[in-house]
Amino acid sequence: MSRRAAVTLLIVVAALSAGARARQRSTFRAQAQGVSVDVSVRDGNVPVPGLGADDFILYDNGVRQTITSVAMSAVPVDVTIFLGTNNQTASRQVETLSADLRRIAALLRPEDRVRLLTLENQVTDVFGWRRSADAGAGINVQIGGVQSLYDACVLALMHPPDPDRRHLIVAVTDGVEFGSVADSTTVREIARRAEAVLHLVVVTPVGPPPSATLPGAPGQAQAMANLANPVPNTTAAGYLFLRATWFHVMPDEQGLERLQEAARLTGGTVRQGTSGETLVDAFRRAFDDFRQSYLLRYTAEGVPPAGWHELRVEISNGRKFSIRARRGYVGG
Repeated sequence: MSRRAAVTLLIVVAALSAGARARQRSTFRAQAQGVSVDVSVRDGNVPVPGLGADDFILYDNGVRQTITSVAMSAVPVDVTIFLGTNNQTASRQVETLSADLRRIAALLRPEDRVRLLTLENQVTDVFGWRRSADAGAGINVQIGGVQSLYDACVLALMHPPDPDRRHLIVAVTDGVEFGSVADSTTVREIARRAEAVLHLVVVTPVGPPPSATLPGAPGQAQAMANLANPVPNTTAAGYLFLRATWFHVMPDEQGLERLQEAARLTGGTVRQGTSGETLVDAFRRAFDDFRQSYLLRYTAEGVPPAGWHELRVEISNGRKFSIRARRGYVGG
């Protein structure tokens, strides 16, 4: 993460702390253009196709709204792929990363865009936004080391897509966290405001990483204790120690739970990665869910613009489908 990005992140964290005391002053970028809501509708495990505006009932703070448009795959997509695994599968992932990105790009359309975030002692936006056709070109990354997992989540969620685009985040992570400026509460609060759908894939660590734990697990406190008296030096290990202890001196006991809640707040899913699952496999499952969901648009009426807006989406005529949608937004 560059110095400018780090400073920006600090400003964001400070602003969110102030916003917790005065949330009415927060803004939701889409408010001036109307509100967009991603909605997944399933009959059991099967997506329900062919629904229109009359098939949905949408409430904003309890007030029924008029849905002005319903779209599915026609809307261009910005895809953030978030790779943060601190275990023995990491080296295999890096070796196949370019090929994996090319395979992912083949699932997208020419107008879709891709970016890759990785964690290796910092959060790295590997190549910025690329057209899907160029996603696999010239990849040279490393992953592992100290992972600023929460910072990466914040940077991914902060991207404001253009009004005519959607933003999908596929985060593949083993949940290991040390050294972030942001905490898990901040990630959850940003998820409330984010114009993105976050799908979280949690893979099981298969080797002993430096932290050897998911956020909040009892082993994190012991890992921190082991770092309490390092041998002073100027090597990478010394840098890792500074990163690991500067921001997180206490374990975040609800860290993984808050990350999962952040995903659900956006209308995304949380699932456990399966054994031998590749990055392409994880992406395909999340992307299939995303492109088979609906994008509802409306202009909020009959409700004050400021503050938290709770959303509720139903299907008309009492049909019993499983519905997953973002839970609300912060208006200004």
